[in-house]
Amino acid sequence: MKEHRVLRRRPSRLLVAGVWIGGVASVGGIVAMVLIAIEKIGAGHGLDTYRTHWLVEFNWIGFLVFMVAAIVALAVGLFFRLKERREIQELQARYSVERHG
Repeated sequence: MKEHRVLRRRPSRLLVAGVWIGGVASVGGIVAMVLIAIEKIGAGHGLDTYRTHWLVEFNWIGFLVFMVAAIVALAVGLFFRLKERREIQELQARYSVERHG
């Protein structure tokens, strides 16, 4: 059988810079929205509705609940990812070719 070589090209610097700039802008936007939500809730307007980009009505308390749920979901996913990586390293150490070769 023939071996298939996969050509891997590095992304251009402009693309990498664009991704970084977009990521920083996105994080800045989320931080700004969280600060606005905290300010609105502190002023007693937490249940006031606003329309999202997709014209869905939402309120500031719901937005903060969503942010907390998203952070918890990311933390749980990271926990399982690290647990899986640790288990794989343990299995590789236990069943390595050098030990059982």
